[in-house]
Amino acid sequence: MSSIRSGWKALTLATALLVAGSAVGDEKPAAEKPTERILQREELASVQEAAASLVRELENLQEQISFEAGDAKQRALFAQVDGALARAVHFQDALKFGVSRATLYQYFDEMDKRLHEVSKGVLEAGSKNANWQRAADRLTMADIGLHYALSQGDISEERQVQMMARQADALVFAAKELQRAAHFAAGTNPKSTLVEPAVAKLVKAAQAFHQATQAGKSRQQLSEDFKTVNQVWEEVLLRVRDLDAKDQAYLLRSAARLDRVHDHLYKLLKIEGKRSSLTVQT
Repeated sequence: MSSIRSGWKALTLATALLVAGSAVGDEKPAAEKPTERILQREELASVQEAAASLVRELENLQEQISFEAGDAKQRALFAQVDGALARAVHFQDALKFGVSRATLYQYFDEMDKRLHEVSKGVLEAGSKNANWQRAADRLTMADIGLHYALSQGDISEERQVQMMARQADALVFAAKELQRAAHFAAGTNPKSTLVEPAVAKLVKAAQAFHQATQAGKSRQQLSEDFKTVNQVWEEVLLRVRDLDAKDQAYLLRSAARLDRVHDHLYKLLKIEGKRSSLTVQT
C-alpha cells in the first residue's frame, strides 16, 4: 500500500495547482479566507471521534513495531511514532468547545507533518513487513478521515481543494480494499463472483481520478472526470446490492466504507442530482 503514502509527497503541490485551477476554471474569487468561527458541538464531536481513531491507529502501529524492535532502526522508528503520538494526543486534548478552527488547523498541521515522517519511516524500515505496512495504511486513512472531519464547514477554496485531494487518495485505497474483499469472497456463491470484475474497473477509475487531482484541474474539470467513477460505481452497486449481509458481511462493510468516500467527493465536487448510494439486504 505504498501508493497511498507516496501520494502524500505531492499533496502540497497538487493543492497549489488545484487552487489555481479552481480559481480560473470556476471563475470564483481566488481566495476566500477560512472561517474563524468555533466548531459547533456536533462538529466537535465528529472531530473528537476521528482523533480518537487516529490515536488508536498510532498505538496499533507502535504495538506492531514493539513486537520486532530488535535493532537500532526499528527502535528509532518506534521513537518516531511515539513523537507523532504525542502530537496526536496534544491535538486531542485541544478539542474542547470554544477552541478556534485556526488553532486546531495549526495543531493538526504540526501533527500531520509527524505522520508523514512516520509513513516515510515505515516505508524505509519495514518495506517487507506486511504487518507494519498494513498498520501504516490504516494510520494514513485515519489521518485523511480526521482532516475531513476537521475541515467540514470551511468553505475556503484552499481547504476544499485539500479535502478533494485527500479524499481522492482515500477513494483509491477504499477501492483496493473492496477489490481484495471481493477476490476472497468470489466463488462463495454465484452473486459474489460477479462483484470482483466490476470492482477492478472501479480501482482503475479511482486511480485515474486521483491522477486528475494531481494535475491541477478545476473543480468543473474534476466533476467531468468523476463521471467515470460514478458510472463504474453504478455497476458495482448493481452487483453488491444482490448480496445478503448475513453471508457477505465483510465485503458489504468494505463497500460501505467506499460509499462514504464517494459521498464525500460527490459533495465536494458539488455534483447536481441524487447520488447512487449503497443499500444492503438484511
